[in-house]
Amino acid sequence: MDALRVAAVRHLLVPRVGYRLIPQTDQTGLPQVDAVDFVSPQNHLLFGLENRFLVKLKEPDGSTRVAEVLSLTAEQGLALRPRRRAFADRYLASLQPTDPVRAVENVQSLAGVTGFSGFSEADERRWSNFVLRVAITPPGIVDGRGTVALDPESAEIKEASARAGVRLADWLRLTAGYSFDRGDPAPLRTPLEGYVGSLTAQLGPAWELGYGLRYDAKREVFLENRVDVTYKTCCWQARISYTHREGLGPDATATGRSTDDDIRFTVDLLGFKRGGP
Repeated sequence: MDALRVAAVRHLLVPRVGYRLIPQTDQTGLPQVDAVDFVSPQNHLLFGLENRFLVKLKEPDGSTRVAEVLSLTAEQGLALRPRRRAFADRYLASLQPTDPVRAVENVQSLAGVTGFSGFSEADERRWSNFVLRVAITPPGIVDGRGTVALDPESAEIKEASARAGVRLADWLRLTAGYSFDRGDPAPLRTPLEGYVGSLTAQLGPAWELGYGLRYDAKREVFLENRVDVTYKTCCWQARISYTHREGLGPDATATGRSTDDDIRFTVDLLGFKRGGP
């Protein structure tokens, strides 16, 4: 980025505080096909701090435009009344270390208890993982992003990832990176360490075609291969995705297999930002 083109720099500091309360209800009699079928009880305070750095750039024709060049976001969650609860195994297997809402430990299966098949007990952690996200996006052809999830009680890194992207052409973009996931909560999630990559092609003003992969170098297996087709307008976008996964834990799929294939169709409204931290 040419420093002579920078007309102004703006630093936005956005603090966030939120509260979520979902009363606990008995869901053991309901079918648990996948993670979204279980409604997790919550009594959490959420807070975060977002830093955004924007620059105003002078164009050769005399006009100006604003671009975000750096963002740093920190997120944290606090369980106000942590306790030991029963959770669906599908839900526990879907938990991500970078989620500031939920963190659990000491998972014990309830498979031998009548009426609790497919459920496990776990202790809610008072403090969720401290999550730090960094994005470096200067105008040009190269950018980078990184995320770290740290357990504040044990000072242990639960997840870390870093990616770099390069624009090969006006319509073609390549990203590559590294990811590490400790696999908590054990034993329902599998530790992962490997490489990620994606290739995205812009097919005209509205259509986008993407391919992504995740490769585990230690086990020499492609954990995930994904193909996306996206149609985007000014106000909404529709996406259809096909994903093939391998090397999963036995409880990560509804069938109990170590492989999984799914097709998803989503529609999103653009211009709305997720509320809360």
